[in-house]
Amino acid sequence: MNSSLECKEIEIEISEQDPFANDKLERKPFANVLTTIINLYSDKGCVLSINGEWGSGKTTFIKMWQQQLKNNGYRTIYFNAWKNDFNDDPLISILGELNKEFSNCKTFEKVVTNGSKILLKMGETLLRNKIGDDSEILASGISEISNLCRESINRYQDYKQTLEKFKESLSELVASEANGKPVVFIVDELDRCNPHYAVKILERVKHLFDVPNIAFIIAVNDEQLQYAVQGFY
Repeated sequence: MNSSLECKEIEIEISEQDPFANDKLERKPFANVLTTIINLYSDKGCVLSINGEWGSGKTTFIKMWQQQLKNNGYRTIYFNAWKNDFNDDPLISILGELNKEFSNCKTFEKVVTNGSKILLKMGETLLRNKIGDDSEILASGISEISNLCRESINRYQDYKQTLEKFKESLSELVASEANGKPVVFIVDELDRCNPHYAVKILERVKHLFDVPNIAFIIAVNDEQLQYAVQGFY
């Protein structure tokens, strides 16, 4: 005879006044250490990984820590990557989460505008790559290699300028709206994502959000994430 048991996940209540009140593992000192670390390194931007096996309580811990940060005046964003990997580009999802926190800030409009330009540039590159695979279009549309090279250089310079404007507007937003503290962006469940989406998130964090006073916290099972990266490559 076969039998199975399905258990509903039990969410631990997180008190707004005392976030770690129900934490039987007594992890509040660890949260205090992490807060100290992001304060030390956030002036140049930083990315921290919180590693733990599935079911070890990472999500509960980071939500408790997030509430503690909020209570101390930090602007925080929680992003469940697994629940949002339906988007082709995680930049849209990341901007969407930032919008929840900064939608009333005038400087955030600049971030959205420059972010949309980056998406357009990325889309143009993908389109050109697809066209480049078609030998007939390639033969009929491009006759001079030097012209093609010059166009590529111009696109590269244009993209770099667009990227710098995006970073500048992001820095301006943080400087004006974050109460003099780092903005803490928490990415959870990255190891459960579609491998392509997981790698894209890491790329976007590295290339687009490498600005002062933004700390990315990635809660992940490192071993499972390695499998995801292997699946991508």
